[in-house]
Parts: sequence; structure tokens; C-alpha cells
Amino acid sequence: MSIVKIAELAGVGLGTVSRYINGNGSVSKDKAERIAQAMKALNYKPRIRRPGPKTKGREGVRTGTILLLIIGHYSPQQLMKMPAYPTLFGSIQATLFNSGLALLVQHIPSGNDIPEMLDPRFCDGVIVMMTVPCQLSQYLQDQLQNLPSVWCFRQQNNPLDPLFDRIYFDNSAIGGLAVDYLQQRNHRCIGCFNTEPHHPAFQERVESFRERGLALGLDVKLYVGEDSRKLADQLMQSDTLPTGIFCCADNILLTMRMELAQRGLRVDELDMVGCNNEAQFLDLISPRPASIDPGFEKIGELTVQRLLERINGTATDVPREVIIQPQLIPGETGNSL
Repeated sequence: MSIVKIAELAGVGLGTVSRYINGNGSVSKDKAERIAQAMKALNYKPRIRRPGPKTKGREGVRTGTILLLIIGHYSPQQLMKMPAYPTLFGSIQATLFNSGLALLVQHIPSGNDIPEMLDPRFCDGVIVMMTVPCQLSQYLQDQLQNLPSVWCFRQQNNPLDPLFDRIYFDNSAIGGLAVDYLQQRNHRCIGCFNTEPHHPAFQERVESFRERGLALGLDVKLYVGEDSRKLADQLMQSDTLPTGIFCCADNILLTMRMELAQRGLRVDELDMVGCNNEAQFLDLISPRPASIDPGFEKIGELTVQRLLERINGTATDVPREVIIQPQLIPGETGNSL
């Protein structure tokens, strides 16, 4: 059971749930009651850490707590409503739980803020997630270097990368992978939907889709904008309708599929590919469409494993970068030409 679900049910942030469970920091009476009720409803029982002999994998562990430090203007509660993050958070927590460790979440809006829990008294190591590029103060850089730290999620062209281990996914490969899949299924006219034009990761997916499609000599059509209805109208007005479509996220695929169906398009005849492999959206569509899995669950697992290696001293090499390649998850059926 993930604290993500507890936070959603209680209507509070991940950091609040982690403080309540771990007893680190104050939680208001109202929120504490809501969290307790959510834990009871979900039958969640936090693991109790007891002192005793340390196994080889737990050498160096003192507090039994790992800090997940989220840097950027998006709060943990906001991130939980976005694609991918719940999967990543759940994977990190589950892997820590299986190692007998607890997760503490703290959010700072910018690199100039001072996270109070970034202290050896409160945590054994740090998982750093920067949701938007920003500069870190020298104090924060020093604090992170004084504790075992691993950065995860997405490459941000961070100048500090050489100082830390990094576990990232290859976002730049996603658009091209979608094109290759559609081209192999004999589609010559392909389209891409993005209803979040200001999303940096989605922008990169659209561009890699366009570049790969043009390189293969395909007719590439891009539909980018915040209004899904206007994008559906644009597709219907295209001189040539695309037969293969990539959507930058699975929730976008579900939305655009409904919009196109309302305009009389036989969506069952379209070959659609989503991204993020999120069951809560894909399972609403029959037959289930294909989707690209960026590897968020794997990132969570490898991030924790690498951090534990740093904590127990089995990893003494220079910081390294691991890039997880996206995988195409085929749909139940497809409409190749």
C-alpha cells in the first residue's frame, strides 16, 4: 500500500503523510485525524523498525529514514495529480519498505530554500527530484554532498550532475519510438496530440516525434494546444487524416479519443499510442491501446538500490548516470494498414 493513496484519500500532501507516519515534524489535529481515518480505511499498517543486528544491506543505516526532496514550484500534492509521479513515488516507497526503511517527503519551491529535514539526524540519505530546472544555493549543494544522495526522474541539464548519481529516463527517445511503431504498422500519415503545450517533457516528445517522422519520409501532422476540442476540429479539417496517432500521455489519448468520436470519426479504426502506461486511463478503452512505458517504476527501484549502496559503502566509485530506455507496450489489438 502506497502513501500516495493515503494522501489522496485524506486530501493532504505526501509530506504531511510521511511526517505523520514517521513522527518527524508537526501535523495539525484535523489532518492527523483524516490521515488516521484513511490509513484505517485502506488497512495500512506502517512497519515498525526495531533495533537489532544489521544485515549487510542495512550497514550505515542509523535513522531508518530516507528523505525524498522535491525541488520546484509543484507541490507533492500537485504532482500526484499529474501523469507518472504516482507510479514513481509508489515504486520508491515500496522498494524502501521492502528494505525496512521509511520515506520522508519534503518540498522546497526553489533552490534557495533550506529543507529542515536535510540533516543526518533525521535521514540516512536523500533522493532528489527536481521538477523544473533551477539553481541551488551553495548551502544546499554542500548539504546534499554531505549525505548519500541520488537524483532521479528526468534530465534537466543540471550542472551539478557530475557530483551525484543520477537515475533518469530517456524522454527524448519517446516520440521517435512512437513513430517507429506506427511506421512498422504501415502508417504513412501520422499525427501527434499534445494538450499541454507548456509541459517541457511533452514539448520534447512532440519534437522527437516530428524529427523522426520527417526522417522516415512520413506525412507528419502536429496538433498542439490547450483546447482539446479545437485540436479535434483541426484533425477533422486536415487535408489527409492521419491513420496512426501518438498522444503525449495516456490521459490525453483518452480525451482526444472521446473528442474525435463525438465528431463522427470511427476511432476504433485509428491506431493510437499513448504514453506513461497508466492503467487508470488505458483500462477505460476497449480494446486497450498501445502505450509507451518510460520506466518510472524501474527508476524508483534503481534509485533506492543505488542510494543504499552509497549508504552502506558498497558503492565507492565516482557518481554515475543510468538512463532507462522507454518500452513500447502493445495494445490488445491494433489497426495496422
